[in-house]
Amino acid sequence: MFTDKQIKSLLPQARPYRVFESGVDKGFGIQVLTQSKVFFLQYRSPIIQKRRFMRLGKYPDTSLKIARHHCRLARQQIDNGLDPQIERDKDCKKQEVELEAAREQEAIRQATGTVTQLFDFYIEYLKDEGKRAHHDVAQLFAKDIKPAIGHLKAREVKTNQIRDIIRKVYQRGAKIRANHTRTFLMAAYSFGIRLDNDAIYANNTRFRIDYNPVRDIPVPSKSKPGERNLSADEIRLLWSSLDTSNMMDTTKTVIRLLLATGGQRVEEVLHMQWHELDFDRKLWELSSSRTKNGKPHVIPLSELAVSLIKGLGNSIKDSDYVFPHKDDESKPMPYHTISKAVYRFCNPPKDKNGKLKYPAFPKFILRDIRRTVKSRMGEIGISKEIRDRLQNHALHDVSSKHYDRYDYLQPKKDAINTWNEWLENTIFENQQKSNIIDISTHLKSIISN
Repeated sequence: MFTDKQIKSLLPQARPYRVFESGVDKGFGIQVLTQSKVFFLQYRSPIIQKRRFMRLGKYPDTSLKIARHHCRLARQQIDNGLDPQIERDKDCKKQEVELEAAREQEAIRQATGTVTQLFDFYIEYLKDEGKRAHHDVAQLFAKDIKPAIGHLKAREVKTNQIRDIIRKVYQRGAKIRANHTRTFLMAAYSFGIRLDNDAIYANNTRFRIDYNPVRDIPVPSKSKPGERNLSADEIRLLWSSLDTSNMMDTTKTVIRLLLATGGQRVEEVLHMQWHELDFDRKLWELSSSRTKNGKPHVIPLSELAVSLIKGLGNSIKDSDYVFPHKDDESKPMPYHTISKAVYRFCNPPKDKNGKLKYPAFPKFILRDIRRTVKSRMGEIGISKEIRDRLQNHALHDVSSKHYDRYDYLQPKKDAINTWNEWLENTIFENQQKSNIIDISTHLKSIISN
């Protein structure tokens, strides 16, 4: 049998030559070339019935032990009626096919969109559709979703990973935000699935989402939004408490204006622009592009509302927006800025002794104000139709199809005047009892704070 010493002793000659082993491994040998030595197996093919030589590896890259192992495996195949070279070629072709398939899969994987790309597409879609929720989606994604799974391929995200994100939001006490997180993830993945199946979608990025991983996750908070109504006492307390709160003056004004304008949508107030306001006619006019239902909307302004807006000062008019972004006046105040302020207002921090730094206001969210106003308006005799017109709810009656922005203007003016009379009587009740002052004086004090 060959030994390493024997193999090393084999020297090149003028012509290549072969040396066969005399041991049990029939046909096992080594070919000595000018610059190298190669193990081989000589055998008779049971398939083609001819003598063949099969390379087993170059020495010493392939050791004697390994070469002998390959030789014996080949002999087993021959004994079973197979040609080891034919089988090896089959294996090579199979490996080539598998390798090519792997390359294709990797190319597909590289072209498959990440969670970040999915949300980029989804947010852009919301913008194109005029959906104001894109601000909320972008903010929530940046804070809670992107750090956890933003870098992953959208199709590779598992249900448990999404569950952990929602759980983390819920456990920090943000129960409604946890609901929103689930909702936005569910919607984004549904959008990705639709995009993949869109026959006219031309972008190369595909998400290849097999199923929506959010679908089987239950809604984390069973608390039903949309039921909170502030009482008259709470409205009075809210108005007065804003004076002593640590909110920015513009934020205080937004909250008060939500009440004074008859419960308009938060986003519409935040995006209010100076050119929309006609102080002479006491009107605030919104184009169809600024409203949720896509219809133009005219809101009568009370003296209280006008005073609140004018009280912001002339310097702020450097921006097109009445409530500009504090860091970029070309943009409106974002929803989350005021939302966070209200949250802190209802959940004040504690000092080192564990005491609240200031009294907590009964919990509410911004959208509760709209519902509150509509309910209180109903209590003071304003009809549902006029309340709906004043808050620009989507209406489906025949008259609404031919609705002009100035239709119902006088009834809306009457309603806003009735509402603001009730509002002023409510919010200034305590002051009138203890220290009688007129409304204009009170407003001046608000503006100066």
